[in-house]
Amino acid sequence: HLDDIGFCENLTGHITWQLPDEDNLLVNPWGLWWAETTAADVLTIALNGDVVDGPWDVTPAFHIHTELHKRRPDARVVVHNHPMHATILAGIGVLPDIIHQNSAMFFEEMVFINEYDGEVATSSGGAAIADAMGDASVALLASHGVIVVAPTMAEATYKSALFERACEIMYRSMLLGRP
Repeated sequence: HLDDIGFCENLTGHITWQLPDEDNLLVNPWGLWWAETTAADVLTIALNGDVVDGPWDVTPAFHIHTELHKRRPDARVVVHNHPMHATILAGIGVLPDIIHQNSAMFFEEMVFINEYDGEVATSSGGAAIADAMGDASVALLASHGVIVVAPTMAEATYKSALFERACEIMYRSMLLGRP
């Protein structure tokens, strides 16, 4: 669904799902567009990033996910990508204001992370992001993209879609040049 609404930017972006009572994660493969990924392509990885099952490679940025899963019991699903409007706001260092009723669900749930290594290719880089994110459900990474965490796939999908919509409304409101 997130691909259908433009949340996915080409081959980048990843979703992990830690099933109940399991340490391993399900993750979309590195190298396939979200729209072309089938259930047979989904990987099972260990928390250290090793592929336990599946025919593909895992994203080099898996530490964004694993460190959140390790630190937050509510982070059963982690979504990361670079949707257009969230990425625009990330590029200018702005979190969306709460300017319509649906964005109110993000009140005190968003953080802007300005200090990180850019590419998150180490567990320490993932840990720094997890620490900076705290208990927020959404983080914008400066000049990068968005991370959404949730306890269920349904909530993660809903929050991801709604956050991109909040960013779009913020962006379009900024074009008006009015407070």
